[in-house]
Amino acid sequence: MVAGSRFSRCEDRPDRTNCRLYSEKANQLSWIGVEERILPTLLLLSLLFLLTSLSASAQISRNMYTVSAQELRVPARARAHLKLAQREFSRSNFAGAKKEIDQALQVDSICAPAFSMRALLRLASRDLNGAIEDATRALALDPTEADANVALATAYNSLGEFQKAEAAAQQTLGMRPDLWQGRLELAKAYYGQDRLVRALRELGDLNKDFPDVHLVRANILIRLNRSEEATIEFSQFLREARNDPRREQIQRIVNRANANDTSAPSHQ
Repeated sequence: MVAGSRFSRCEDRPDRTNCRLYSEKANQLSWIGVEERILPTLLLLSLLFLLTSLSASAQISRNMYTVSAQELRVPARARAHLKLAQREFSRSNFAGAKKEIDQALQVDSICAPAFSMRALLRLASRDLNGAIEDATRALALDPTEADANVALATAYNSLGEFQKAEAAAQQTLGMRPDLWQGRLELAKAYYGQDRLVRALRELGDLNKDFPDVHLVRANILIRLNRSEEATIEFSQFLREARNDPRREQIQRIVNRANANDTSAPSHQ
């Protein structure tokens, strides 16, 4: 399903007369103004977690779902290299993972899982166009490659192409309803299109405790003028993402919110 115009869709907004992305009059707290500045970093999921969790789920999925004909034809040597690539992903050794993927492609030049994994690897190096190219190639070889659709959705969200991200995420969930990464990317795509209530609903269905889930939910709550709840989500992100490079930025948001609460006059 492809969404309508980012600026014309009003069906999910509480106030249908106001479809602008951001209204300073509607948000009285000055700290909310940072929302637009954190959007670029927000939309690119913590990629190490994405890579390792997708690698793990790929192993599980082969036992839970029908293996595609394309996967069945992957030579044993290529599968061995992909298994090693997954191991290197989990160790954050992206150079080692790339080496194993390249060797898998030398064994089998039309190995869809290899292109899918290389798309995820390119996401880690912020090569978004390269990720889209590899993911598209993987899907052309095997339309059942759910991880390739996750890579597409992540890349498109990061580029601000939210309708394309929505379509890719929907394709992912159509194949793998259990793949939480697809639902998170779908929520982010709705958020980018200003379909806020629907984005919040997707996060509720996600039922996943992961730092970026709190970060996305916090930004949605800001835009819905639910500032106190947003601060709670930002604080939860800080508790869970102790080594995240975005901590300093998010900490400033929480500090401003707390300072605002302290300085606000009390009502007897």
